[in-house]
Amino acid sequence: MSDSNKHSKLAQSTTAQSKLTKPSTKQGHGPLWWVLTGLAAILIAVVTLLIIVLVTPVGRGFIAQLAINNVKLPDDMSLSVQDLTSVTLSSWSAQSVQLSQAKQPLLIVQDFDFRFTLNDLLKGELHISQLGANAIEVWPERFPAGEKSPELTIEQQRKKLEDTITMVTQQLKAAPISVRLDELKVDTLKVHGENPLEFGFAVQAAVGYKNLLAQAGLNLQMQQGPINALKLDLAFDKQQQLKLGLTVDSPTVDQAQGQPQDTESEPLQWQTQAQLALDLSQQPYELTISDTQVTAKVLAKEHSLGIAGQIDLVPNQADIKKLKIDGLKGFVSLTGKLAEDDVALNLEIAHLDLAQLLPDVEALTLGGQAMTSGSINQLNAQGFLTGEGQVENQNIIFNTDFNANPKQVSLKDLHASVGTALLLASGTYTIADQKAQGNIEAKEITTALVAKFGVTLPPDIEFALTNALVDVSAELATDDHPLLYNFKGSAKGFGRFQALPVELDAKVQGNQQSLALDGTQVVVNKTPIKVTGKVNTNEQKLDLEVHAKGLNQETLKGLNFELPPTAQFSQGLNSAITGTFESPQVSLSLNGKLGYEQLELFNRCKVNGNLSQIILKQCDFFDNKQKTKVVMNHTGTIKLEPLSIELDHGFNKRAVKSLLKVLPKETQAQLKASEFGLILSGKANTSIAMINDVIKVQKLTSDLSLGGDMYKQSIDGKVKFVVSDPLAIPQLSVDALNIKFGKSQFNLAGSYTPQKIDMQLDTHLKSADFTGLPFEVASSMNSMPSNLKINTQIKGNSLDPRLNGFINYNVEVDQLAKDGALDSIPFAVKAKLVRNPGQALRIEGDIRQDDRVESTFQVTTNGLAQALAQASGDQKVDPKTLFVESRGELDLDNLKVLISPALQDMGGQMTWQANYKNEQVKGLIEVSQGEYRHFTMGTYIKEITLKAKFDMEGLEVVTGSARDGENGQYKITGYLQNPMTLKSSTKKTDLKIRLTEAKLLDRPDITLSAGGAIDITNAQVGGEPGFLVKGKLAVQPLAVKLDQAQTSGVAELNTTYVKSLDGKVTKESKDSGLPPIKLDIVLNTEQQAFLRGKGIEAELGGKVEILGTVNKPQIDGFYKTVRGQADILGKRFVIETGELRLSDGQGILNLQAVHTNKGQRFIAKVTGGLQSPEVSLTSDPPMPEDETVSRLLFGKALSDVTAMQALRIAAAVRSLGTSGGLDPIASTRDLLGVDQVSVESEKNDSGGSDYKVGAGKYVSDRVYVEIERSSNATDPWQGRVQVDLTDNISIETSAQSDTGVSGIDVLWKRDY
Repeated sequence: MSDSNKHSKLAQSTTAQSKLTKPSTKQGHGPLWWVLTGLAAILIAVVTLLIIVLVTPVGRGFIAQLAINNVKLPDDMSLSVQDLTSVTLSSWSAQSVQLSQAKQPLLIVQDFDFRFTLNDLLKGELHISQLGANAIEVWPERFPAGEKSPELTIEQQRKKLEDTITMVTQQLKAAPISVRLDELKVDTLKVHGENPLEFGFAVQAAVGYKNLLAQAGLNLQMQQGPINALKLDLAFDKQQQLKLGLTVDSPTVDQAQGQPQDTESEPLQWQTQAQLALDLSQQPYELTISDTQVTAKVLAKEHSLGIAGQIDLVPNQADIKKLKIDGLKGFVSLTGKLAEDDVALNLEIAHLDLAQLLPDVEALTLGGQAMTSGSINQLNAQGFLTGEGQVENQNIIFNTDFNANPKQVSLKDLHASVGTALLLASGTYTIADQKAQGNIEAKEITTALVAKFGVTLPPDIEFALTNALVDVSAELATDDHPLLYNFKGSAKGFGRFQALPVELDAKVQGNQQSLALDGTQVVVNKTPIKVTGKVNTNEQKLDLEVHAKGLNQETLKGLNFELPPTAQFSQGLNSAITGTFESPQVSLSLNGKLGYEQLELFNRCKVNGNLSQIILKQCDFFDNKQKTKVVMNHTGTIKLEPLSIELDHGFNKRAVKSLLKVLPKETQAQLKASEFGLILSGKANTSIAMINDVIKVQKLTSDLSLGGDMYKQSIDGKVKFVVSDPLAIPQLSVDALNIKFGKSQFNLAGSYTPQKIDMQLDTHLKSADFTGLPFEVASSMNSMPSNLKINTQIKGNSLDPRLNGFINYNVEVDQLAKDGALDSIPFAVKAKLVRNPGQALRIEGDIRQDDRVESTFQVTTNGLAQALAQASGDQKVDPKTLFVESRGELDLDNLKVLISPALQDMGGQMTWQANYKNEQVKGLIEVSQGEYRHFTMGTYIKEITLKAKFDMEGLEVVTGSARDGENGQYKITGYLQNPMTLKSSTKKTDLKIRLTEAKLLDRPDITLSAGGAIDITNAQVGGEPGFLVKGKLAVQPLAVKLDQAQTSGVAELNTTYVKSLDGKVTKESKDSGLPPIKLDIVLNTEQQAFLRGKGIEAELGGKVEILGTVNKPQIDGFYKTVRGQADILGKRFVIETGELRLSDGQGILNLQAVHTNKGQRFIAKVTGGLQSPEVSLTSDPPMPEDETVSRLLFGKALSDVTAMQALRIAAAVRSLGTSGGLDPIASTRDLLGVDQVSVESEKNDSGGSDYKVGAGKYVSDRVYVEIERSSNATDPWQGRVQVDLTDNISIETSAQSDTGVSGIDVLWKRDY
């Protein structure tokens, strides 16, 4: 059961027990009894009611609410208490107490609690055990203002303070009871307003307790405010000694900034501890300061200031006996007297080291003194302040004197120096009229010095202010007027802006309303810029003029706007700046010269502008300095926000030739600028705007006329069109685009919008008109006279138009004829273009020679529709939906136009299919019944068949085969990469070429057949991606004929024959454009390799290596003779040793052959090139050359020969060193179709000479058959068969016509 219920029942019980039985009237009591009885009843009722009120919670609550309701408040104020309860008479609480005014809270107390000890009150002591609240909020600015206290004089204030001290002391001494407050605690007190506070506090206090008149203690913790914590202890004893102890802590870093900061940037941390004693027992009151210290953390270092002193307080006066602050390696002291009519104070500052408190200051010591005299109302002060130190390695010295009195304050002879910079100042401030005047002078202030003190300046500015002087007068603001001031000054200096030297000579004056520039001049790179005029700061108006002469490219270069070395720029500028600060107006004129390379233009431009737009009133350009004729002009408007440009351009018979002077002389020569006689006249317009932060060309308009001549051809034309939004969704209207160049014409007319198109193109171009153009393609037109006609009309819906047209191209292609002349072969390409709505564009055409259709082709594509859809901007075109389909057939005979019929021939049929879809190219090529013949190489390939698939990455040969003119075969399969995708393609080249007995060469000097494999793969060639051609071929047979040897070893590559208009034929070599191709081919020759001619008949063995690249092949080889003979001077020599070396395609021969007759050895050496080998003849034993020849030819000494024989000897000696006559029977061997032919002489029985003739042939790789017949009819035929069993062992059989087989020999040989 609660206490309130108990009290309620107790009250009910008490009330019940107090009921009285009504007395009987029968007893007959008198009136007095009734009076006494009534009084007793009333007394009992009052006592009972008092008990109910004081003892029960309901009663106490009723009384308290009654008291609250009777509190007198202003009409618009109210007091409300929520849930006021009193458990006991000494315990009271309320959920909230709110004081409001006009329904706005002034004070809110939450969870109020008050308790005191009732028993101690009966003992004469008010003991409050608890007083406090959980939260209090107060709005001080909402409380009504009280009556303003009257202003008191100092004497009245002193008297009031003295009376207050006396009254409080007497009241404390005469207090009837002691008061003790154990705790006054508020968890949170919020003070709302401009400077909000939030803190919690606890107070303990007592009055008249333990021999003290009063004592108090305060602990305060602040969450928001100027401090963090405060602790105060106060004691006032009966001897009237007041002692005060105080500790105050600064806010923490978190309280000051919300989060910790770096050491150098965090707020100042400090703490103050003070002990004060004030003796109020007698006058003078004595105030003693002791054990007082202020500590602070500055620049991560803790500093401490100690304060001590004694002050006597007497009526109307304070005597400061001593007051001293020690710290920072120095002190500040104050002594003297302070009274209303006599203020005599002396302030001294000595050796204060301020560098400890200032960052980036190496040293700074402060000293000074100030003295006062007179009364408080007529106070005079004078003194001085000095300092010296070092900052950023710069010495600092300053000193100044000052005076102050009720009339004025003056600063005299302020002298400050920082390094070499000097600042001088003096001035006076008059208090009565609040006016000030003074002057400031500065010298040698540089940007380098200013930068050392943390002032950020643009890095491209270097400046030194050599001297500046300013006189200033001012009147401070009052209720009648704002701040008024006037100044006048000048400044001089020099320096650099970026790379430009700058000089300043400024003269300015002004006041709070305006600034005047009088003769201010800035010289930039020897270019004077003068600025004059006024700036009205009061009305915010501008009236300035800027004049500059000689602005040139050096000035621009210094401003980081560097023109090319051959550019010319020289301008004069005159400008007027008017208007207001918010809307300035600029009027600008430029006169001067612009040039580049050899072009010079003189300009005269006038421009007006403001913050919203720039108006190009007129900008004329002239060809000469006298500016007599305008050749080009521009006008227009540039709006800045948003950006919008509208420019008009005019051309007055402008010779375009002069514009070519902007090009270097070499380029002008290449373009034949002297033949560029085009004249341009008319006008044009450009409209540009910024839309969604993107600059777009909105409209282009042209109305131009072309005239004159170019490259010896007349030119005449009209260009008149309007195009809107050309870079996005263009709309085009072409009134006339007609150009005549020589006999060629280009005509375009019509219109285009995203909804409708109606365009007509009619063009006829003749190559003869363009041969004079200085371009490589024009020079090729000399050899390919041609003309092109295009006529196309497109109209209808822009997204689905109808198109009809044709293209005719006629060309004459030069071919090198067999007689060495160039013949012109006429070719024609004719194509028809058709597109109907809803269909793709279809192109059908053919290629003709002499009006005979040689090839046909068809192309189908939706590219036109996609291009128009993309141009309209109405549809998002997916590139993957674009397709192109083409197919056709071609007689390969037509490709002879690409080769020389005198050297090569080809034929056959080719068909192709090619499609572009989903951004991929795929196709198929098929060749049938193909033939190829190279006349000079003797190469003949027939029955060429090929089937190959291709895409963007390469070509895949599905099947490929061919035959030569005999039994040879070619086969090719595999994959070949597109040379353009070598770096990106994932599929690699693997092309296989197989040869079987293929006759590669069939020339008079050499015949060659080969078999083997050649593979083409990817390879790095010289650091670049390319191909490798690698293979091994077995060459069999090979026949080299010295009599037919040609002079050139390596064929010319990439050679084109060109015939000019005058009929002259020249050849040109051009880069093939193919990727690098590396060669690694080996040609092995083991059998059936013969060297014949010049009297030599030899069988060879060896190999040839072809290395290097296709453009620079390296051909090296070595052949040794297996067997052979040489006919020299009609005698057969047997080849003992021999070799043939090939280097860079040239053959070098080195043979040694021996002829033996009658024990005499004749040795012949054949050396040199294949075209002209040299022969030398020696003998063993040695003999002179003519003797050797005599013995060889006639078998006898030179002295024994006849005169006719001597002539033969002389002719033979002469022929040995020449290239002729070595092979007299070579033609016989070729005529018979055999491999060997021999003629030998031998002695017969009668002493005469018989001749033996033989012929031999290889019937297979290892079987050789030979027959011989003597000139003597009686001698039988002889035959010999040699079979090579291995490389070292062979069997030789011989037979005669009369006896049959005459013998079998086994031959063995070995090379050492």
